[in-house]
This record gives sequence, C-alpha cells and structure tokens, in this order.
Amino acid sequence: VNAEDSNGNTSLYYAAKSSPRIVGFLIDYYSDINHKNMNGETPLHFCNQKKFELEILTILLAKGACPDLANNDGNTPLHLAILHSWDYKIALLIDSSSELNRQNNYGDTALHLAV
Repeated sequence: VNAEDSNGNTSLYYAAKSSPRIVGFLIDYYSDINHKNMNGETPLHFCNQKKFELEILTILLAKGACPDLANNDGNTPLHLAILHSWDYKIALLIDSSSELNRQNNYGDTALHLAV
C-alpha cells in the first residue's frame, strides 16, 4: 500500500483523485498522509477530481494532512487552488492553514496570486 511508483506516488495519491472511501481506509490503516513525491507534492496537492474533490480534501485535512507543505515550486495546496480558481476549496484551505503569507519560489503569496 505504501509502495511508490516511479514518481514517488503511493496509492493514497491515486485515491485522492477519485475515492473518499479508499482515502479514509488508506489513511486509517497504512499511508503517510504527508508523504512527498518527486515533485514535492503531497496527496493534498493531488486531490483535484471535481466529483469528490471537496469531500476528499475535507477527509485529508481532518485526518491531519498539513496544508502548509509546499511542492518543489514552493506552492502549497492553497496556492494551487487560487491558481486554478478552485473557489470552493480556498475557504477550507485558508481555515486550515497557519502560513497564509508563505511565498512560493517566485515570491508570490496566495494573496498575490488571487489579485
């Protein structure tokens, strides 16, 4: 279950794209919820399927996923939510983050990206 593919993704990364039930199971029994792949992304960066996205995001945060971990570009999940105009995720990530002024590798905070 914790085996990685060639990009460093575990089964939790793939579940974060599609299945709230499997995400809950993997977190409860096996997976490192804050594991980083080769791009520095955690499963929280990966949850981007519209059908279950908000539910999976909520599960990951409730189970202890850190919303302040940045990928190799310095982007947190909040940076990505703003970059992709995922408005329904932004409030939840703001409420969960302790580093709202964190800059990415280009010097941009989430607020810079929002305007």
